[in-house]
Amino acid sequence: MDNCSLLGYQDTVEFMTGRQLVKNSYISGVTDYIFGTNSTTYFYNCELHAIKNANNGGYTTAYKGINGDKYVTYGLIFDHCNFTADSDVSNGAMALGRPWGDYSKVMIMNSNLSNAYSKAAYSGSSGGTRYVSMSGKTPTDPNVNYLEYNNEGDGAISSTITGMTLVDQATAANYSDFSKIFAKTNGNTEYNDSWNTTL
Repeated sequence: MDNCSLLGYQDTVEFMTGRQLVKNSYISGVTDYIFGTNSTTYFYNCELHAIKNANNGGYTTAYKGINGDKYVTYGLIFDHCNFTADSDVSNGAMALGRPWGDYSKVMIMNSNLSNAYSKAAYSGSSGGTRYVSMSGKTPTDPNVNYLEYNNEGDGAISSTITGMTLVDQATAANYSDFSKIFAKTNGNTEYNDSWNTTL
């Protein structure tokens, strides 16, 4: 998907089992507007835009990395993206994600985040934090991974907090290596072959 505009409110776009590359695109919404199951989706140079709603807050991603007994190691990956919001969305009102199910895995790296995105650590509440709980799953569950690296902007954070891990450069490098994220084997999910694609 290249140079596309996807406009919605809740559940704007769903990425299902498989491997996807989204670049130079604009996606908007407010509630779980990027969601999916057992997929690896790499977003490059995209704008993810939160829109104003009556509750003045929402959730960017809702992802589960498992379908039946098949799970993935690499889930949603945002690289060199911009996380923006309507001007009247309050500071810290938006969460970056919540686990729709087991193996929820989201990486945000080399991106710019506005002050609309919460910087608060997960505290067991249902809102007001950077990552929140959903469907009986929490950001601190053993098979849930919310990772960040080298982000900037008023919504960026510089150290690990409860519910999110700030990774090092060596770890982050795996998430932009297509030979790994689009490999024939991802977790225990098998494809017919590797996907040899480029930006």
